Amino acid sequence: MVSLNSASTPPAREGVPSAAPGAGLSMLLATGWMVAGWVLLVGGYVCGALFLPQGSGLTAFGNMIQCFVPLLANTGLLLNATSPRWRQNWFWLLLALGCTLWMFGQV
Repeated sequence: MVSLNSASTPPAREGVPSAAPGAGLSMLLATGWMVAGWVLLVGGYVCGALFLPQGSGLTAFGNMIQCFVPLLANTGLLLNATSPRWRQNWFWLLLALGCTLWMFGQV
């Protein structure tokens, strides 16, 4: 028997994951925060490079900023690791591990 209720959702096709009702908004929100973080990081780096005097303060500032770059990259990579495909998740997790090791090399 066919239901005429408009609240019912069509069944998901085999092999195609169905998205949760709020998943698109949360991913859009996460992407917005990532873009804002990158703009803040790059803007702060430019301002610091232009306005800080040469010396140990500028060097320390540059080193700290270079530690935040892999952290933001890790955030984006780990956001991609939330798919239902386990092989794809392993790919993103290994890339994030590489960025983590890169960050430890900066320290």
